[in-house]
Amino acid sequence: MTATMFFRRKKKQAAGTEEKGAEQRQTYRRSPGKNHALGVVMYSAGADPFPGELVDVSAGGAGIRFGGDRDPRLLEGDTAVLAFSSLVHAGEVRVDVKVVRVQGDDEDQFHYGFEFASSEQLFEQLDSFYFNYFNRRRSLRVRPALDRKLPLQVYWEGGNTDVQANDLSIAGLGFVLSPLKAERVPDVEYLVLEFKVPRTTTVIESLARVRHRTKLSSGLLLGVELVPEDRELFERTLPDFEQYCKRREQAMARWGSPMG
Repeated sequence: MTATMFFRRKKKQAAGTEEKGAEQRQTYRRSPGKNHALGVVMYSAGADPFPGELVDVSAGGAGIRFGGDRDPRLLEGDTAVLAFSSLVHAGEVRVDVKVVRVQGDDEDQFHYGFEFASSEQLFEQLDSFYFNYFNRRRSLRVRPALDRKLPLQVYWEGGNTDVQANDLSIAGLGFVLSPLKAERVPDVEYLVLEFKVPRTTTVIESLARVRHRTKLSSGLLLGVELVPEDRELFERTLPDFEQYCKRREQAMARWGSPMG
């Protein structure tokens, strides 16, 4: 099926997938786990640093627990800075945040929900190690292996370009357009993606709805959701794609990094 045929029929397909797409867009929240748990320190104006326990984290925010004697006494709407770090990895990630939830419990523990102020500020700092924690989607995203890139062909009405997948799941992909390529790709809601699943002969071709655009110093990060026009064909090719994602997820877990 050609890219032109995809675009001619995209409105009908979009109407049939809206409910599923909304569910897939929800932020994937995860516990940091015990093997490579992240440490977190909160900084607020005029106060000493407040170390906390990271309960969960996503691309949109974090949940942090503070002991009763270390309650930062912030209110909903207050702003602060969170610094994430790890004993097994150099560097840290610092992000501006806003308090969106405060809750105490019977054990003198205070639970704070923080919302990240800027996705651009966050993703500019994420290397392969930290990317594993700040994952965006309900379907866990993985990275292609360092020694086996995943080339993508991106089509739009009247043009096309080639890029490398930055991250992927069975629900969607992310890729970075260089500044020159970003100028060529129109600001449209739909693209068409085509790529070959590594170590197979399977080719995935699907309409893709653009879910976010994030400006980076290296270009423009696009996150897209796969909304296949030919559902029957897509489901026949899906097992190879699922197996590839599962292998990458296992490699990430084995090495504590999505680049494993």
